[in-house]
Amino acid sequence: ERWWEGRKLWGQLLIEARSFARLVTALLPADVALQRRVTRPSVGFAHALAAQLRGRDGIAAAIPWLEPQQRAAFERRSVPDGLLALMTAELAAALRAGKLDSYLYGRLEAHLHAMATVQGACERIAGTPLPFAYTLLLHRCVWLFCVLLPFGLAGALGWATPVVSMLLAYAFFGLDQVGEELEEPFGLEANDLPLDAMVRTLEIDVL
Repeated sequence: ERWWEGRKLWGQLLIEARSFARLVTALLPADVALQRRVTRPSVGFAHALAAQLRGRDGIAAAIPWLEPQQRAAFERRSVPDGLLALMTAELAAALRAGKLDSYLYGRLEAHLHAMATVQGACERIAGTPLPFAYTLLLHRCVWLFCVLLPFGLAGALGWATPVVSMLLAYAFFGLDQVGEELEEPFGLEANDLPLDAMVRTLEIDVL
């Protein structure tokens, strides 16, 4: 469930970033510089969020996607949240300058809010590890089941009991190991979510 929720959240982030970039391009066609200042940080947001979830430097991941004046003014402990604040400030300035009306500003802000929701949900998954007692109980139950299984099969299978027991033990221990890997969906294990690939997809689409 944790793995699948993480995948859905990153799919939602891709949708929101695409929709946000599409609306900015359509609603501010005459101001290309403003388009860049608003949409490029959304790519930086994805890079920074992936870096934060994997324990990397979020600022280093985000800085290449900011304009020089934005880099100078950027200060925030939570880098993804800081990027959302920066995009909101750019849109608010456009609203005050009369380039956007309040309704269109609200439409764009809704996408930023959705991106903040994705960030919060990802942080919840990453910051709430599975209780050790739960993992230990599952592991011990698998061991107990596989140790006692041959005694239950011997009368019906005879000499085939070791083969069948080995196959079932392989399946149960394999599921147990996969479960341990998937409980941290944002890590770097082979079965974890391919965050780098998803960030790259978002980057290509927004650009």
